[in-house]
Amino acid sequence: MNRPAHTWIAARAVALLEDTGSAKGLVDLLKPHSCSATVGSWLPDMGGARPGSGFIGNHIFKIEPWSDSKDKHYITPKDKLLKRLGNYRAVSGFLKDPAYQLPASWWEVAYKGDAAPGRHIPNRAMAVCTMLKDLILMGDKEVDGIFPGTIDFTPYLVSKVRTRAEAVATYFFMLSHFVADGCVPAHCDARKMMGSSNTKGLHGKWEDRIAKIVGGYFEDANLICQGTVPKEKQTGFQVVKQSRQVPVVFKNEPVPSLGKDDKGKDNDVWMEMVNVCRASFAIASIVAPKEEFPYENTKVNVSIDDVFARPNAVPADVVDKMSLHDAVLNTAIVWQSIWNDVIQRKK
Repeated sequence: MNRPAHTWIAARAVALLEDTGSAKGLVDLLKPHSCSATVGSWLPDMGGARPGSGFIGNHIFKIEPWSDSKDKHYITPKDKLLKRLGNYRAVSGFLKDPAYQLPASWWEVAYKGDAAPGRHIPNRAMAVCTMLKDLILMGDKEVDGIFPGTIDFTPYLVSKVRTRAEAVATYFFMLSHFVADGCVPAHCDARKMMGSSNTKGLHGKWEDRIAKIVGGYFEDANLICQGTVPKEKQTGFQVVKQSRQVPVVFKNEPVPSLGKDDKGKDNDVWMEMVNVCRASFAIASIVAPKEEFPYENTKVNVSIDDVFARPNAVPADVVDKMSLHDAVLNTAIVWQSIWNDVIQRKK
């Protein structure tokens, strides 16, 4: 996703929580700061936030066929993946649609995301999520007043070490970046043709098209000024209100909890994002079938028309709106999980 798309996703997640009456206290914290916090939603794409080179090597989960075919751990049958994802995600409906099916043999193969330790989407999302829970518990009076209950170490915190509400909102928006990237098929497919956002692969071209749905309001230049003292041009309330104008439709239902594993136990954010990325890889494999675009193909410079203008190709707008829908919903799900966990810890 580009900057406007990431900004919209975070703002729309606030609106979704508000519209569905989910995690009300969290909405009270995030909404007023949803303009100044927008920097967090796209900061992970900045060069200074990337370890090593300028390539996006810290928030991808590039999945490919796993060479050790005896390793059953990486085989995820379709029915199991759909059960883990739940019916509320748009990707679940897509994978069930008879018009867009992978052959049964595809689901019987082991696939694995061979990413650098600690630098891929599930790890980054889990790390920020865990950090946020602790920072909230150390929050200033505004944060502490929004999250009910008490914590035993509060009397030991001097005012200067407490986390301000603006910082908490910015970290929540930063978390949305990693969750959203897991919903982009190009982030989750190791084929050379997918590339990264600054190569000749499909990654950047695909994301540019997705961003057109969002429109220009969420350009950072419209929201915050660059300089030594950033000044908000809009209020957080205006940004959240405007996010509802983008034509991506959501059900007016409470935001679900994190999913469950095959034994019925609650997932953590790491496992949730592994499942989301696995589904995104399946989408990429439907959009660009391996029979036409082999996994072992080293060709990088593939025209986006080669993929979406083929006979019987998946309509591009269907995939794009699905990615945006699930990016918002998954962000709201993960955010709500933090809210619920902090409330349980504050008694």
